[in-house]
Amino acid sequence: MDTNDLMAQLKEIFELEVGRVERGDFSTIFLVQEGTFYRAYEWSAWLCCRYINSFKVTRREDKQKLTVDGTLTFIGFPITSLNKYVPDAWEIKTIGEKVISAILPKDVFDPLQSGVSLTEDFAHWKQSLPMAAERKQSLRDGLKSNSPEEKGIHRMSDVLSQIMSYPIEQKSPMECMLFLADLKKQIAAML
Repeated sequence: MDTNDLMAQLKEIFELEVGRVERGDFSTIFLVQEGTFYRAYEWSAWLCCRYINSFKVTRREDKQKLTVDGTLTFIGFPITSLNKYVPDAWEIKTIGEKVISAILPKDVFDPLQSGVSLTEDFAHWKQSLPMAAERKQSLRDGLKSNSPEEKGIHRMSDVLSQIMSYPIEQKSPMECMLFLADLKKQIAAML
């Protein structure tokens, strides 16, 4: 697939992503095959992070001007890992060349959630993500620094981002306890 085809495909994906609010479709994840990876953009990336796994999210300048705020967020994982992240019981559809959709089941996603609150959650999540250039600079600064406090700033923001995006209301007490134990290990490693 050449660059022009990929751009046309991304424009279609962003039309689907932007049209979610009008359609009231907050439970569909769109995955675009790019090489040997699936990528999820914008809302789909947020849904993946909120309901599937705490993926590493990239937020960068949107040079093609596909988004309203001028930034682009996405996650990715190898195509071979699809079954790891999307269980067989989920409804998966092919919706275009190298594009699939995965619909979150009702036991994972509450369809009665308010579209307004979901829209606000998505906007807050997106704005809380550092830009890729800022993250690289922060990592470079952290490597140059001798102060553990300065080195921990970026990593602590990652922990805070995990906390903010964790869907506690949809998790069992045991899952919450395991999540908390993992956070404690991450924080202990920073200290």
